[in-house]
Amino acid sequence: MNGDFPTFKQYDAHFVHRRLALGPVPEPRDAEEIRSRGIRGIINLVAVCARPQMAYVQALPLSIQWRHLGFWDGAGVMRIEPGTISLTPVYAQFLIEQAALFVREYSPVLIHCVGGVGRSGNVAALLYAALEGVEPEEAVERMRAFRPQLARFSRESFWRDCRVEELVQVARRVLTGEASEDTPPFVSCVLQG
Repeated sequence: MNGDFPTFKQYDAHFVHRRLALGPVPEPRDAEEIRSRGIRGIINLVAVCARPQMAYVQALPLSIQWRHLGFWDGAGVMRIEPGTISLTPVYAQFLIEQAALFVREYSPVLIHCVGGVGRSGNVAALLYAALEGVEPEEAVERMRAFRPQLARFSRESFWRDCRVEELVQVARRVLTGEASEDTPPFVSCVLQG
């Protein structure tokens, strides 16, 4: 893999693959730097997006697509025992399908959670594994060459109830355009009232 990636000067993000960059929640001031590094899409994995986690979206140019696929990692006000939070297999598959579709359509993509270490690194590890034909644990090790603070892959936590190898296969099929007709298109929620 070529490590000759664009670098971020102000925003604490790193390219970890030619199609993937990882970082924390951007600030509005980071929008121009994100654009200038060629980012075409942003996946937000923050569970609850209050004003501080959403302020940057208004500063993004229209050329950058944005997608929220949040899930909670137990951090924040209510501390949860490590390893007790996991994704349901259905949501995990939806998350990976949607992330892979987004990477396929809008690469390079910036994936962020709050700190750019745990959730974003884990989702990127599954996508990287699909792109490069490696295990998610090896993907994390390779990505650490570019973003050393990445957390290890959480088989006993986030992905505990999931068949990780199947998620990698789902991502690979979507990324290569081999997804079945069962693969849902991008889904948006509409509140009715």
